Amino acid sequence: MGPSERLRDYCREVSGYIRWKRIRPSVEAEIEDHLQDQRDAYMAAGDDEETAAGRAIAQMGDPALVGRALDQTHRPRPQWFLAGLTGLLMLLGLAVNCFVLRPAPGLLVVPYFLPYALAFGVFLCFYFMDFSQLGRHGWTLYGLVLAFAALGILLGEWGPGSLLLTVGRLRIRLSYLALVFPAAYALAVYRMRSMGLPGILLSGAACLPPAVVLLLVSNLSGLILYAVAALGTLCLAIGRGWFGPNRRRQVLLISALLAGALLCLAVLGRRYLSGRLGILLHPEQDRLGAGYVYCMIRDILSESVWWGTGGVPEWVGSVELLPDLRTDFALVYLAHRFGFAAWLGMAALMAVFSAVGVRKALGEGSMLGSLLALAAALTLAVQAGSYLICSLGYGLFGPLSLPFISDGLGALLLNAALTGLMLSVFRTGEAYRDRPLPNGEVCGRRSAWEPPCI
Repeated sequence: MGPSERLRDYCREVSGYIRWKRIRPSVEAEIEDHLQDQRDAYMAAGDDEETAAGRAIAQMGDPALVGRALDQTHRPRPQWFLAGLTGLLMLLGLAVNCFVLRPAPGLLVVPYFLPYALAFGVFLCFYFMDFSQLGRHGWTLYGLVLAFAALGILLGEWGPGSLLLTVGRLRIRLSYLALVFPAAYALAVYRMRSMGLPGILLSGAACLPPAVVLLLVSNLSGLILYAVAALGTLCLAIGRGWFGPNRRRQVLLISALLAGALLCLAVLGRRYLSGRLGILLHPEQDRLGAGYVYCMIRDILSESVWWGTGGVPEWVGSVELLPDLRTDFALVYLAHRFGFAAWLGMAALMAVFSAVGVRKALGEGSMLGSLLALAAALTLAVQAGSYLICSLGYGLFGPLSLPFISDGLGALLLNAALTGLMLSVFRTGEAYRDRPLPNGEVCGRRSAWEPPCI
């Protein structure tokens, strides 16, 4: 047996003690690199190759002891806090929809349990998935999402507030594409890593088709959500030098592109935005028209108490007359029925969930894991933030969804998938790193035991 084979056998024996099979190849490669470096150092000091290899192995130590120590270090990291918070939000959403807002007359309560059971199953599927497979098929998945969006625009029919695609008995609200586009765009950005300025330009171009789709399906709140999440992922890639070393020029370029996009949006939507802003600031001028919902929400909240059931303004008549109560303004009813403390409690849960998700996403080492986790975290956070603002009567556009709380099967399943994907990255992200750049640099963490490339 040659010296090199002895080193490889030692590495395989060590990795055999590691129960997490996914990380074994990376550990073997890192230990072998370390042993080869140590062998070369002994050879430089005058030892022959056979002796140097033996001394390197002896210095590393007993393979059983080394393997068991590495087994304690390299394990999946169960995300008990965020998973528990997700379960709590699902239970709260189930309680709100079944027992607080109550089903529509003639509907049984039992069927309302089924969407949450299905959402929990979707969450578990994405939680235990191998997210690195998404990175290997980034462009394909991005193209499939756009193809589905194009099909929906061609075959869809207009429904209340959005374009709907009917498939058998299933009706898909295309406005929910705003929940899918950020992750798809993150995959596109990942595929253009290390391309320098051309990569940034291509990333800017890849950002446009989803934005156009969201404009065509008449979903401005979804467009804002997508813009924030897409810009966040692109800035993360630039800030960490994943497009190349010249960050200042890249930042100036993306700033110019963003300024141009905002200028175009301001010119094209000037009249519409000014009208919406005027109604937002002074809804009482058109109380029974465009300002009806604003006035109704603000007056209901003005009659709310800190704890307990609040009053109802005489002109409102009943809180249940508020349009889209189950989907867009569930928190308004909670504040009226249980007091403003219920609103603050829900806001606190969403704030903690969003803040922890974003912070952990920024701490991920691999580019793919960080981009996917950040896209999912920002999608959930912007949804929750815009919903909370609208539930106070100060939303410029209608909310999309309050994750796990507001009614709507499509949003519930997509948010469960996004949460599962985000927690999957946090659970197993240690086992992956990105492929080396052409100049030899590595995108992602640099630790004593580097995980394998994706």
